[in-house]
Amino acid sequence: MRRYLGLAVALLLVVGLALFAVNEVNRDQETGKKAAYEPAFPYGGSQVSEVYLLNPDGEVTFRRGPGGWEKVSGPENVDLESVADLLGAWSRVRVISVVDEAPRTEDLGRFGLDSPSIALRARLADAAQAQTPGRQPALEVGKPSPLEPAYYARVDGFPRVVLVSPDVMDFEKGIGRRVMGLPPLVEEDEHRAEPKVQSRPVN
Repeated sequence: MRRYLGLAVALLLVVGLALFAVNEVNRDQETGKKAAYEPAFPYGGSQVSEVYLLNPDGEVTFRRGPGGWEKVSGPENVDLESVADLLGAWSRVRVISVVDEAPRTEDLGRFGLDSPSIALRARLADAAQAQTPGRQPALEVGKPSPLEPAYYARVDGFPRVVLVSPDVMDFEKGIGRRVMGLPPLVEEDEHRAEPKVQSRPVN
Protein backbone atom coordinates (compact mmCIF):
# COMPACT_ATOMS: atom_id res chain seq x y z
CA MET A 1 0.00 0.00 0.00
CA ARG A 2 2.84 2.35 0.91
CA ARG A 3 4.45 1.63 -2.44
CA TYR A 4 1.36 2.74 -4.37
CA LEU A 5 0.98 5.77 -2.13
CA GLY A 6 4.58 6.77 -2.84
CA LEU A 7 4.05 6.36 -6.59
CA ALA A 8 0.91 8.49 -6.43
CA VAL A 9 2.71 11.26 -4.54
CA ALA A 10 5.61 11.17 -7.02
CA LEU A 11 3.17 11.35 -9.94
CA LEU A 12 1.40 14.34 -8.41
CA LEU A 13 4.74 16.11 -7.94
CA VAL A 14 5.70 15.51 -11.57
CA VAL A 15 2.33 16.80 -12.81
CA GLY A 16 2.57 19.81 -10.53
CA LEU A 17 6.05 20.71 -11.75
CA ALA A 18 4.95 20.31 -15.38
CA LEU A 19 1.97 22.62 -14.85
CA PHE A 20 4.20 25.17 -13.13
CA ALA A 21 6.65 25.12 -16.06
CA VAL A 22 3.84 25.57 -18.59
CA ASN A 23 2.40 28.49 -16.60
CA GLU A 24 5.84 30.14 -16.44
CA VAL A 25 6.28 29.83 -20.21
CA ASN A 26 2.81 31.24 -20.87
CA ARG A 27 3.43 34.16 -18.50
CA ASP A 28 6.76 34.97 -20.17
CA GLN A 29 5.09 34.97 -23.59
CA GLU A 30 2.30 37.25 -22.42
CA THR A 31 4.72 39.74 -20.88
CA GLY A 32 7.29 39.51 -23.67
CA LYS A 33 10.04 38.30 -21.35
CA LYS A 34 12.91 36.57 -23.15
CA ALA A 35 15.72 34.35 -21.94
CA ALA A 36 19.27 35.67 -22.11
CA TYR A 37 20.60 35.58 -25.69
CA GLU A 38 17.21 34.61 -27.09
CA PRO A 39 16.56 36.08 -30.57
CA ALA A 40 14.66 39.35 -30.55
CA PHE A 41 12.95 38.20 -33.76
CA PRO A 42 12.29 34.44 -33.62
CA TYR A 43 10.60 34.15 -37.02
CA GLY A 44 11.49 32.90 -40.48
CA GLY A 45 11.26 35.18 -43.49
CA SER A 46 8.42 33.11 -44.94
CA GLN A 47 6.24 34.01 -41.93
CA VAL A 48 6.45 37.74 -42.65
CA SER A 49 4.05 39.55 -44.99
CA GLU A 50 5.24 43.13 -44.38
CA VAL A 51 8.32 44.80 -42.89
CA TYR A 52 9.16 48.43 -42.07
CA LEU A 53 12.61 49.90 -41.44
CA LEU A 54 13.61 53.30 -40.10
CA ASN A 55 17.27 54.32 -39.95
CA PRO A 56 19.24 57.59 -40.37
CA ASP A 57 18.93 57.27 -44.17
CA GLY A 58 15.14 57.24 -44.17
CA GLU A 59 12.17 54.91 -44.01
CA VAL A 60 11.04 52.04 -46.21
CA THR A 61 8.17 49.56 -46.14
CA PHE A 62 7.99 46.30 -48.08
CA ARG A 63 5.04 43.98 -48.57
CA ARG A 64 5.04 40.45 -49.90
CA GLY A 65 3.14 40.26 -53.18
CA PRO A 66 2.25 37.40 -55.56
CA GLY A 67 5.67 37.61 -57.21
CA GLY A 68 7.76 38.37 -54.15
CA TRP A 69 8.64 41.49 -52.17
CA GLU A 70 7.26 44.84 -53.34
CA LYS A 71 7.97 48.37 -52.14
CA VAL A 72 5.05 50.10 -50.43
CA SER A 73 6.92 53.32 -49.65
CA GLY A 74 10.48 54.53 -49.44
CA PRO A 75 13.44 55.53 -51.63
CA GLU A 76 13.25 55.10 -55.38
CA ASN A 77 16.10 52.63 -55.82
CA VAL A 78 15.36 50.06 -53.12
CA ASP A 79 16.88 46.59 -53.37
CA LEU A 80 13.99 44.12 -53.22
CA GLU A 81 16.35 41.14 -53.27
CA SER A 82 17.84 42.30 -49.96
CA VAL A 83 14.59 42.16 -47.98
CA ALA A 84 15.22 38.52 -47.04
CA ASP A 85 18.68 39.53 -45.76
CA LEU A 86 17.09 42.32 -43.71
CA LEU A 87 14.84 39.81 -41.96
CA GLY A 88 17.80 37.48 -41.50
CA ALA A 89 19.79 40.27 -39.87
CA TRP A 90 16.89 40.94 -37.49
CA SER A 91 16.79 37.27 -36.49
CA ARG A 92 20.46 37.48 -35.45
CA VAL A 93 19.81 40.22 -32.88
CA ARG A 94 19.88 38.81 -29.36
CA VAL A 95 18.36 40.12 -26.15
CA ILE A 96 21.14 40.20 -23.55
CA SER A 97 19.58 41.55 -20.36
CA VAL A 98 16.92 43.82 -18.91
CA VAL A 99 18.03 47.32 -17.92
CA ASP A 100 14.75 48.83 -16.72
CA GLU A 101 11.51 46.87 -16.44
CA ALA A 102 9.25 49.93 -16.27
CA PRO A 103 11.05 53.09 -17.34
CA ARG A 104 9.45 56.49 -16.86
CA THR A 105 8.79 58.52 -19.99
CA GLU A 106 11.36 61.09 -18.91
CA ASP A 107 14.00 58.34 -18.63
CA LEU A 108 13.76 57.23 -22.26
CA GLY A 109 16.03 60.02 -23.46
CA ARG A 110 18.83 58.62 -21.31
CA PHE A 111 18.65 55.43 -23.35
CA GLY A 112 18.15 57.14 -26.70
CA LEU A 113 14.68 55.64 -26.94
CA ASP A 114 12.63 58.83 -26.83
CA SER A 115 13.31 59.10 -30.57
CA PRO A 116 14.94 55.85 -31.75
CA SER A 117 17.40 56.13 -34.63
CA ILE A 118 16.59 52.59 -35.75
CA ALA A 119 13.19 50.92 -35.74
CA LEU A 120 11.74 47.82 -37.35
CA ARG A 121 8.22 46.49 -37.47
CA ALA A 122 6.90 43.37 -39.12
CA ARG A 123 3.48 41.98 -39.86
CA LEU A 124 3.15 38.21 -39.70
CA ALA A 125 1.16 36.46 -42.40
CA ASP A 126 -0.58 34.51 -39.64
CA ALA A 127 -1.07 36.63 -36.51
CA ALA A 128 -1.63 33.44 -34.51
CA GLN A 129 2.07 32.64 -34.96
CA ALA A 130 3.11 35.68 -32.92
CA GLN A 131 5.17 34.61 -29.93
CA THR A 132 3.43 37.23 -27.83
CA PRO A 133 -0.36 37.03 -28.36
CA GLY A 134 -1.86 40.18 -29.84
CA ARG A 135 1.49 41.81 -30.67
CA GLN A 136 3.38 42.05 -33.92
CA PRO A 137 7.21 41.96 -33.96
CA ALA A 138 8.95 45.30 -33.40
CA LEU A 139 12.36 46.63 -32.42
CA GLU A 140 13.45 50.12 -31.35
CA VAL A 141 17.17 50.82 -30.94
CA GLY A 142 18.69 53.60 -28.89
CA LYS A 143 22.15 54.51 -27.63
CA PRO A 144 25.09 52.15 -27.15
CA SER A 145 25.77 50.93 -23.63
CA PRO A 146 28.81 52.56 -22.04
CA LEU A 147 29.65 49.34 -20.19
CA GLU A 148 29.58 46.60 -22.83
CA PRO A 149 29.25 46.07 -26.60
CA ALA A 150 25.46 46.31 -26.69
CA TYR A 151 22.65 48.78 -27.41
CA TYR A 152 19.62 49.89 -25.46
CA ALA A 153 16.40 48.75 -27.11
CA ARG A 154 12.74 47.91 -26.70
CA VAL A 155 11.24 44.77 -28.20
CA ASP A 156 7.73 44.06 -29.51
CA GLY A 157 6.29 47.29 -28.15
CA PHE A 158 6.84 46.43 -24.49
CA PRO A 159 7.99 49.31 -22.27
CA ARG A 160 10.95 47.50 -20.70
CA VAL A 161 14.40 48.64 -21.78
CA VAL A 162 16.80 45.84 -22.65
CA LEU A 163 20.31 45.47 -23.99
CA VAL A 164 20.63 43.82 -27.39
CA SER A 165 23.63 42.56 -29.30
CA PRO A 166 25.63 44.96 -31.53
CA ASP A 167 24.22 43.21 -34.61
CA VAL A 168 21.66 46.05 -34.67
CA MET A 169 24.26 48.35 -36.24
CA ASP A 170 23.80 46.32 -39.43
CA PHE A 171 20.49 48.17 -39.85
CA GLU A 172 22.31 51.51 -39.91
CA LYS A 173 25.57 50.77 -41.69
CA GLY A 174 25.10 47.46 -43.51
CA ILE A 175 21.94 45.74 -44.71
CA GLY A 176 19.87 48.77 -43.67
CA ARG A 177 21.61 50.84 -46.33
CA ARG A 178 21.74 48.09 -48.93
CA VAL A 179 17.99 47.47 -48.79
CA MET A 180 17.50 51.20 -49.48
CA GLY A 181 19.70 50.99 -52.54
CA LEU A 182 22.74 52.54 -50.85
CA PRO A 183 26.26 51.10 -50.51
CA PRO A 184 27.02 49.67 -47.05
CA LEU A 185 29.45 51.68 -44.92
CA VAL A 186 31.02 48.58 -43.36
CA GLU A 187 31.28 44.87 -44.01
CA GLU A 188 27.86 43.57 -43.04
CA ASP A 189 29.22 40.83 -40.78
CA GLU A 190 31.38 43.29 -38.80
CA HIS A 191 28.70 43.81 -36.17
CA ARG A 192 27.61 40.21 -35.89
CA ALA A 193 28.06 38.77 -32.42
CA GLU A 194 28.32 35.08 -31.76
CA PRO A 195 25.63 34.30 -29.19
CA LYS A 196 26.88 32.90 -25.91
CA VAL A 197 25.27 29.71 -24.73
CA GLN A 198 23.45 30.57 -21.53
CA SER A 199 20.28 29.29 -19.96
CA ARG A 200 19.67 31.89 -17.23
CA PRO A 201 16.47 33.91 -17.68
CA VAL A 202 16.54 37.65 -18.26
CA ASN A 203 15.22 39.20 -15.07
